[in-house]
Amino acid sequence: MGKHLDAGVLTERDLYEEIAKVAFDLYKKRGKGDGYDFDDWMKAEKIVMEEYNKQKRNEVDLMGAVAEKKVAGKAPKKQKKTK
Repeated sequence: MGKHLDAGVLTERDLYEEIAKVAFDLYKKRGKGDGYDFDDWMKAEKIVMEEYNKQKRNEVDLMGAVAEKKVAGKAPKKQKKTK
């Protein structure tokens, strides 16, 4: 998968272009044989979407960890009991 694919802000065109690149790589790896374009596209789509979803999950996990850290840092301090 291309190194430029970032789960941040992607358009449908970005995804389409990435899938096309991966499909072409699959085509080249097969020796450029004709007749498998649909198979290559479907495999490429699966590869790209799995990577995209993985990156999104990692991003969400990171955002959650940062939010938890912020909340933990702003927790009210316990007051000491007075007699």
